[in-house]
Amino acid sequence: MKKYKKTKILVGAQSWAYGPAGKASAIGHELKKQGALVDFVGVDTSFDFCKKTGSFINVFCVKSNKDYLKINFKNYDAVVSVMDPFLAFMGKKSNTPVFYADSMSRFWIWKNSKQVLKKFESLKRLDSNQGIKIIRRMMPDDRQLLGHLFSDRIFTQGTPQFIRETKNKVENVGSMIDLTFAKKCKKDTVLVSLSGGISPVTNLSTAVRYAKMIIDLISEEIKNFSSAKRFVLTGHPSVIEIIKRSRFDKKVLFNLVALNHEQFLKEINRAIVVLVPCGFTTIFESLASNTPLIFLPDNHNGHVYEYLIITEKIKNKRDSVFPNLLFTLSCSDLINIRKIDESMAMIRYFTNKYFDDTEFRKEYKEKFRKIVNDFNKKKNLVTMQKSAIRKFIPFFKGAKSVSEKILQTTKN
Repeated sequence: MKKYKKTKILVGAQSWAYGPAGKASAIGHELKKQGALVDFVGVDTSFDFCKKTGSFINVFCVKSNKDYLKINFKNYDAVVSVMDPFLAFMGKKSNTPVFYADSMSRFWIWKNSKQVLKKFESLKRLDSNQGIKIIRRMMPDDRQLLGHLFSDRIFTQGTPQFIRETKNKVENVGSMIDLTFAKKCKKDTVLVSLSGGISPVTNLSTAVRYAKMIIDLISEEIKNFSSAKRFVLTGHPSVIEIIKRSRFDKKVLFNLVALNHEQFLKEINRAIVVLVPCGFTTIFESLASNTPLIFLPDNHNGHVYEYLIITEKIKNKRDSVFPNLLFTLSCSDLINIRKIDESMAMIRYFTNKYFDDTEFRKEYKEKFRKIVNDFNKKKNLVTMQKSAIRKFIPFFKGAKSVSEKILQTTKN
């Protein structure tokens, strides 16, 4: 393998959610393997996540505009932004090649593209501090389009979305995940992941309530998974700590632990099944380890739409291939994607109904009982799931592909 010993790369990720942080870590890991010197920049969830992975030499925290301005971007041969438009902007302002990794490209609503293009042209003339202030005031979807516009190449996880100005620099590279721990081993665990749990649309109290709902929903039946000897429940460290301290009897069945990324991937590899909200990253990490999935109720707006995307080609048998407990599936489609506030209001409605309505709660517990019973009868579920996602993601080696393309470009 060719080594790129002196190439310096700055990687960053959107501040919240484990998905972008996991992709940043996977890309950083592949760049490091190929001899590049890799640093990371981020804040909140992405910073806490990536400082523990061992993929980066230096890890910088950017809590304010001034922190971005302290970074000497000219020290780097390239900037890799995982859905962080601020980093893409700063890299471009420093005339450093910018590569954008976007796992959610299909979801962005770019109805304001003309206005964003005008903003893009004006931002090129402003200094960095003024530019960051303006970007912070933009809508999230508009910021993502801006990140694409400021990038030299865009790597998407799945079918890309683009406008005329970005069409020739966007590419579907497949799933950008860390494959280090995807190995054959004895499987004896039911892994329950609450995903990142805390985000701009889900605060700590909401995340804790969701965790208690999930434990109540699955605790009576989870022990009936065939061959299961361990039951591990993981999530955001703050959520896990509160659940551990709470007087909540049903938690005793589980090993409650806030896993770091390496530990999480090892547990996925050991799992008989992963119970998780429907998020792309964990889907691909699980199936790469030949571990099937069952999807928990949605706890943010993207989960139902990610489910609709991975099952788009198997609509008539989606429930049998990807068993799910999604609250909002029956009232969602990909043609009319709801605004974030509308989706979160709907999720809150169903969550409240679970706690307040005995019949509704009983219905969902019965649904989970049937899912477990059907799961025990199916011996080829992971094969069916992998076959289904190949229509959307043809391969799992996106992180390696991205790192190679970046290094090839910076050497030319």
